[in-house]
Amino acid sequence: MAAAAGGVAAVALLAGAGWQPARPGGASASVIESAEPWDFNGVQGQLVRTRHYALYITERAPVIAERLPGFMEASLERYRTVLGPLRAPEGRMETYVMANRSQWQALTAQQMGERARTLLKIERGGFAVGGKAYLFDIGAVDTMSITAHEGWHQFTQRSFAEPMPVWLEEGVAAFMEGHRWTPKGWVFNGWMNLERFDTLRDASDKNELLGLEDLLNSAPDAMLGWNSQGAVMYYGQVWALVHFLREGEGGKHRAALEKLVSDAAEGRLSAFVLTQMGERAAGSLTAKRIGPMIFRAYFDRDLERAGREYRAFVKRVVGPGSRQAIVEGRSPLEQRAGR
Repeated sequence: MAAAAGGVAAVALLAGAGWQPARPGGASASVIESAEPWDFNGVQGQLVRTRHYALYITERAPVIAERLPGFMEASLERYRTVLGPLRAPEGRMETYVMANRSQWQALTAQQMGERARTLLKIERGGFAVGGKAYLFDIGAVDTMSITAHEGWHQFTQRSFAEPMPVWLEEGVAAFMEGHRWTPKGWVFNGWMNLERFDTLRDASDKNELLGLEDLLNSAPDAMLGWNSQGAVMYYGQVWALVHFLREGEGGKHRAALEKLVSDAAEGRLSAFVLTQMGERAAGSLTAKRIGPMIFRAYFDRDLERAGREYRAFVKRVVGPGSRQAIVEGRSPLEQRAGR
């Protein structure tokens, strides 16, 4: 991690500005390499540098500000390992964490130009564009969740040679949200996500789940943020889809999932689809990032069979007693199997 001298200097700067440094034993103090005052429209903030991030922060809530640097670095380590080994991007990634939506609105207007009009429709959390993340405080737990979610987008935007399909990009981002703080540091678990579980179970109970092909052909209305009920349901389903690809049917798709992620990172995705599905199919990948083509190339050409398996998996996930497993950060599949 950071050299001891860098950590000490950062703590002194933070304390001098009225900020609370990470407590001894926490992850944040050890990853901070430097910190300095940062002024945003007359609001005093901090520019905190870690090995991989430049964090522009006006957020002052200690439960967020103290833990954010360590959380970001721990999340990046998870991004790079949980779906197979991935390279870190070169240089630092810029992340803005603003104290409130008004500050975030002003920042978005300053930095996004004409795109700001659309982006400002987001009501909670923030967004990632061009490898930079723009976030604001929505409560301690939810702020960390959206940071992990948008952090995944930030990471792939900066380091992947080819984009993944939307259903997988968003599904993995939702998978990365699950976390818990302990005195010893951060614990990450893709199942540890009550918001995604509850919306998935609600859609299942109401018989509103999208079929697999419809899901692959859909995309969230990201500009409406998390308040759009349709987008919320979409995220719950693609969250479940990533779990299905990792654990469903005895884990038969897990190796292919890791290959897909690696191929996108290294620029081999289109070439693989070309060999599997033909030139016409591969050519269409450059035009859009939705649809079943990549799923068929990597996982199963028989979408009806895969759809039945996915739906059966979801039914198991949301079955009786599963919510307690999610609360505890355990796989509901293990819980229901009695292991």
